[in-house]
Amino acid sequence: MLPRISDSLSFLYLDMVRVVQDDTGVCAQIRVDGQRTDTVYIPTAALSCLLLGPGVSITTRAMATLARHGTSVVMTGAGGVRTYASVLPDSLSTAWLERQVHAYADTERRLGPVAKVLVTAIR
Repeated sequence: MLPRISDSLSFLYLDMVRVVQDDTGVCAQIRVDGQRTDTVYIPTAALSCLLLGPGVSITTRAMATLARHGTSVVMTGAGGVRTYASVLPDSLSTAWLERQVHAYADTERRLGPVAKVLVTAIR
């Protein structure tokens, strides 16, 4: 079962880091002053989208974990301005989006709920 979007963080933007999978989870390794490396763990199960900016490298194991948790991965330009590539998990479906677009395109279906509410309010 997929997590609800309302229970997730919407997105996380990273740049100039190395994203790896270690024994406990996916983490971003950040070089500080060229001498030490800080590690920050990424909450993959509670993340809807991971935006990877310039200077990011990511391992295959980390990508597999992100896909398993249903997290979309987008490769972007500086500041997330341009999108160059994206990876969407197979578990994501566009069925609800397609139904919403069809309902919006059909005037009777789009205005149907509004008309019912107005009629109920007038009575």
